[in-house]
Amino acid sequence: MSVGGIPGPGPFRGLVPFDENSAALFFGRADEIAALDRLVCKEGDRVVALTGELGVGKTSLLRAGLLPALAKHDVTGVYLGAYGDIEQEMWQAAGRVRGEPPTPGDGPADYLVRLARSSNAGTLLILDHLETILAPRDPGADTSTLDQLAALLLTVTEGAGPRMRILLCVDTCSFHRLDLLYNACNLTPAAGAWMDLGRLDRESATQILEQTAVGTGTFFEAGLASLMAGDLCRNGSCLPADLQIVARMAVELRLTSLRRYERSGAQPYCCTTSSSGLCTMPAADRPCGCFWQPPAPQAQPSKN
Repeated sequence: MSVGGIPGPGPFRGLVPFDENSAALFFGRADEIAALDRLVCKEGDRVVALTGELGVGKTSLLRAGLLPALAKHDVTGVYLGAYGDIEQEMWQAAGRVRGEPPTPGDGPADYLVRLARSSNAGTLLILDHLETILAPRDPGADTSTLDQLAALLLTVTEGAGPRMRILLCVDTCSFHRLDLLYNACNLTPAAGAWMDLGRLDRESATQILEQTAVGTGTFFEAGLASLMAGDLCRNGSCLPADLQIVARMAVELRLTSLRRYERSGAQPYCCTTSSSGLCTMPAADRPCGCFWQPPAPQAQPSKN
């Protein structure tokens, strides 16, 4: 599988989020997992929110971090990340749930209510990528997807009562647009019932690189992780997406020794826009962030 020109899962995942099956390789976010786990299980807060900028790792935190944490204390987690066909998405989500399967004749709301009532410690419904249905639209544009989701949430919250909790996940730039969901179904996080996921500092980036290399048996020369993290965080904390793309390219280009890495020049590159998968724009103008570019082939000495 390829996303934005970057190959799919491997030791480092590029743009592919971590999920439940790759939770054992999801490093560097232990504090954030614990904080979000406490937030969603806090007594009295039925609706909470997770926000953060694009590429900061919200989906990975939810699927590879929060869902396994919830399972440890018998809270059933149901993850939805797309809304084009809510019923189909719900049945796919049901296939990932350790609990009662849907029964013939169940609709999505019926299934969620029954799941919440039967689960040992209640159910958390996770709604990821909400910015996709809350984005500004022209007057008169189709709002059927938002209307369908709102109707589902109204039925589920009324039928399941306090045994159903909801986590709303949205990009920072669309956080204010959760008002649309409130207007549609009267659901909004209470004051303080939300968490903003931040970038990685150099220490965390180093830890992720080292632990991933060890956990997957990938060769990284001693000291390379710290050097690479220093480059990533040269201008401040870095996005996890940047780290995963940079590390994947380093592995693909065999730049996993200090000598080869340093000789490459560690020049910025970007994962999109050109047919080769590398950005052709000047680094200062790149809208997608500053990553690294593999070195240009060295000129061969003349035979003359």
